[in-house]
Amino acid sequence: MRKARAQTLIDEGRLSLTEIAQELGFSDLSSFSQAYKRWTGVAPSRVRQQVIAS
Repeated sequence: MRKARAQTLIDEGRLSLTEIAQELGFSDLSSFSQAYKRWTGVAPSRVRQQVIAS
């Protein structure tokens, strides 16, 4: 569930990655980034860059 919500929030582009981490209940951006990379194999910052570029 967190993975799907994280992807939705990243795709929307309204919140910073830090705000997304807080929204999902992570203690900090680093913890969120590690979990997201474990879920998807890609860092959330990389996904955000792709969203911005498209």
